[in-house]
Amino acid sequence: MEQTNRTILFEELNPEKVNLLSFITNDTVEGVSDDELAEMHSILEVSSFEDALEKFQPVLYIAMDAVQKKALCTKRMAAAETFREIIPVRFDRTNKLLQLFTCTLSKMKGKGVMCSAKNIAHTMFSLPDSREFKKNANKVIRYIISEKDDDAEKELRRMLSVYDNSIFLIQIFIAEMQKLYENDNMQSDDKVIVLEDKEEMQVRVLRCSEYFYLCNMKLGEEDKRKVNQFIEKFITVGTVYNPEIWKTLFCVFEEDTDQHLLKLYEEYTAFYKEIITEFWSKCSDLLETLLGIYAFFNQYDAQEKIMPPKLVVANLLPESIIDIRNRRKLFTYLTSTNQKSYQETVIWYAVIPRLKWGDVNDSENIRERFAGNDKQVEKDSNSVRSVHVLANILAEYQIQSFICPVITDKATNRYMAVKGIEEWTSYQTNYADREHAKYIYPCIPNFTLIPAEHAAIDIAKKLSISEWGEVSVSETVIKVWLKTIGIGAAYVAAGLLAACQCPGYLKMHHKQNVNDKIPGVGYKILSNNYAQKTYASLKMDILRYETEVMEILERRKSGIIFMPYIDGSTVFSDYAASRLYGQKDTFSDIQTLTYMERKIRYETQDFKSELIKQFFQNRLGSIRQSWSENINMVNGLLKKGERLAFSIDEKNGKCTFEVSFEENKKQQVVKLNQ
Repeated sequence: MEQTNRTILFEELNPEKVNLLSFITNDTVEGVSDDELAEMHSILEVSSFEDALEKFQPVLYIAMDAVQKKALCTKRMAAAETFREIIPVRFDRTNKLLQLFTCTLSKMKGKGVMCSAKNIAHTMFSLPDSREFKKNANKVIRYIISEKDDDAEKELRRMLSVYDNSIFLIQIFIAEMQKLYENDNMQSDDKVIVLEDKEEMQVRVLRCSEYFYLCNMKLGEEDKRKVNQFIEKFITVGTVYNPEIWKTLFCVFEEDTDQHLLKLYEEYTAFYKEIITEFWSKCSDLLETLLGIYAFFNQYDAQEKIMPPKLVVANLLPESIIDIRNRRKLFTYLTSTNQKSYQETVIWYAVIPRLKWGDVNDSENIRERFAGNDKQVEKDSNSVRSVHVLANILAEYQIQSFICPVITDKATNRYMAVKGIEEWTSYQTNYADREHAKYIYPCIPNFTLIPAEHAAIDIAKKLSISEWGEVSVSETVIKVWLKTIGIGAAYVAAGLLAACQCPGYLKMHHKQNVNDKIPGVGYKILSNNYAQKTYASLKMDILRYETEVMEILERRKSGIIFMPYIDGSTVFSDYAASRLYGQKDTFSDIQTLTYMERKIRYETQDFKSELIKQFFQNRLGSIRQSWSENINMVNGLLKKGERLAFSIDEKNGKCTFEVSFEENKKQQVVKLNQ
């Protein structure tokens, strides 16, 4: 059985890994060999979400300058080399942020579960345990005041090797400062400190008024001096990335240091906010791509995996196709997969997410800004021009492209429930050529995981000092707004329709009338209430549309439109963008026509007229006859009353294939192989 659901994704997971075009060094060749193609797919093709993580090893680098308090987040290590401190954040199976979202998505099946931005704050970075840090710092202090300098130095050196991470230290500092001033009314009673000793347990009482805030100790003047001198001597500029914050975390609070501590608090709070903002500007795009891949594979739940979906990750952005040399390389690859090979290597679908939805005259790869009072995290999007060029190239190779807008408020289920899709439908004319529109499927709405009004991370509370010198913790919270977080509808649409290509998947949802020997090319998802049996696993936050909106959707529907349905989302429309030009091209009709043409091409050696005539003879056991025998199957290519015919024009060297579907007729003209 052919692989009729191989999909190509135009997104960048890791620029430090090879991409689709890097395999093709010569942009003048017409194609690559079968061995070269097999090698490319062994590296770029994935069969699961875990496979994608393992092969591409996505990572972000957070580069920081603790002195100037500047931060940069990038996918490329080389871009961060000017910074002394670089923290890699790897998106692998152990990444807590990724685990949070994938766990949420897995729970969405049957339940309305959504993520919380507060949860994100705790899982954004894989950091050490703050309790262990405090415990170890406490141990260092005890060694110092017990005059066990060797032990103190050994323990402190070990701490530096584990905890010398500015993000972690800033979080500790902010938390301890808030705790300090929230508990500034603590009584200055004597404290009993147990000093550890290998040979014996020594106990003594320390009398003091100062409060060592990190370890909840009180130190006498002499002990305080010992600690400060030891830390000052040990922590130098060359030994750690951020000596200032290390020293601050080991200092002793006194009344006359309020102004200094508050100044540091403001500086590091602002620095931490910049780190989060810079990180999320890159993390949100990468995270949404990874979650899109997860959603693509998560639509497939067949127990009998006859044809599991395959995903070729191009690992490049549509913008790169603007370059004519890269365009020629893409032609070389697609010629190799879709014209020289007709079986397992054929690319059937493409996913092109994050289309910019805004000024259509702007052809640059730009960023959108969410309007708000606080600084907002920006998102990258693909320009209309790049998507237009790419989608039309793919259409030339009969690849059905799923396109969706960038994750924005206007592309959500909530917005569509109020406004309909008038704006989105009008926008489609900017990237769907009349000639190629039948292969282009705009997908709407995107699926929301965290709505914009809830997508904010609390950075810290504000500290203020009164005219009497009293410091208080304000209820005002410093935030970073993250924008709507979600999954592009193109991933879900491609994943659902790719799943429907597998007879094993169809058998799970239909129980009978499924032929497990043929793919689901002819499966009409909008016939006979099939959309209520095979629907997307993701739920929507608005579960009911008003009658007026439904009327607008029915009148203006184009592309793949999802609607709320019980445990997930059902397909409401599967029209191609050609609907905008008056053509009723459905997804299954176009794929059926394409499938037939490819099979005939293969069987007739690139359309030799005599072989075409033989192909259409009703011979026992022929492919042509099998297409007619499965008219009662849900995955049969031709249904009852539908037929395939052909006519050959020897004079002009052309052959016309005509398929009569339920609603209309489709024709495909090919050049004969003389």
